[in-house]
Amino acid sequence: MSGRVVMCSVGDIMLCDSPLYVSVGAGAAYPRIKGQIFHDCIKEFQSADFVIGNLESVVYRPKRKSLSELQMSSSEEMMQEVSRAGFNVLNIANNHCLQHGTAGFLNTKSVCEKLGMQCTGLKNEEPYQKEVNGIRFAFLSVCLYTEFYHPEDIRYEDSIVKVIRKVQKLKNEDKDQVVVLSVHWGDEFATYPSNTQIELAHLFADNGVDILLGHHSHTYQGIEKYKDSLILYSQGNFVSDMLPGMCRETCIARITVQIENGVREVSYDTIPYYINDDFIPERSEENWFENRQKELKTAIDEEVPNNTYMKMVNANHKDCHNIFRDRFVSKFFGYKINISVSMLYSFLVRKIRKKLGTWPKRYDLDGALLLARNESEKK
Repeated sequence: MSGRVVMCSVGDIMLCDSPLYVSVGAGAAYPRIKGQIFHDCIKEFQSADFVIGNLESVVYRPKRKSLSELQMSSSEEMMQEVSRAGFNVLNIANNHCLQHGTAGFLNTKSVCEKLGMQCTGLKNEEPYQKEVNGIRFAFLSVCLYTEFYHPEDIRYEDSIVKVIRKVQKLKNEDKDQVVVLSVHWGDEFATYPSNTQIELAHLFADNGVDILLGHHSHTYQGIEKYKDSLILYSQGNFVSDMLPGMCRETCIARITVQIENGVREVSYDTIPYYINDDFIPERSEENWFENRQKELKTAIDEEVPNNTYMKMVNANHKDCHNIFRDRFVSKFFGYKINISVSMLYSFLVRKIRKKLGTWPKRYDLDGALLLARNESEKK
């Protein structure tokens, strides 16, 4: 058996105003930048069989021009632009997917699939399977991050155990099919994964995941070739209005699955991009990716202590939020007055709740890993 399939994978597609840039972000800029957003990458996408990304916005028509209504809201017209660019598989299991309620989440899926883009990540859904050039693929997703918006009505897949069972079932049915798993996990602004993430990624691979596509950190992390599997720990942003340099460094991962005489090989190369001041990804010659690979190698080879990892996360978090703050101050009068007042109020509420200990806790990834290990041992 022989065949060759090319997949282009990117990180977060936030064609919307992110929470800190409502009325001055990518969504507000859309009338000015439409038709240009994917100009630099369209040729790469057109040459691929699959184009996959993490859709971190909701197709939702705001009822009011308020902060909560406008943030992370995309229109059907914006999704048409994503579809025209060539995307055909989108993960929608992430921590913003329920920001506008269950109706918004389901509408996002409906609109995207009407436009020819298959969505993955619904709770208890069957994997999306498709055969291309004689190679069978299965796509599924899981979100391993605390849901702030509607924790009482989780509609996306959030169970590692269920995902491992699905992967095992897929491999039992056809050991040769390529299983692609999108995972929303980890810490914002981390430039390499935690020990728990690395161990969990290896566990997914050992149970049959061939290609793992991570996201959530808004920064590009390294790529690991583990045994016969490929692990992209986090793919950062791809369309976004987040201004810190580490949040703008991105790339297209071009993944090739080749089968020759029954032997399968998964390989990749990266095409660097940088998100410009108009929130558009453009080709870049910067060599930042090599540094991320070095950080990942250190994390894997030396098991960076958890306190060292958290120091890096907290330092990057502080740097990024200083940039967000400076942008807000410099553009204060560019925001609509009700938006700027609401943002200040939200900031104070968040500060107070964190001090009181009433802010939602982080996802218990260590506990989830323990459950995953137990499930794996039943294999």
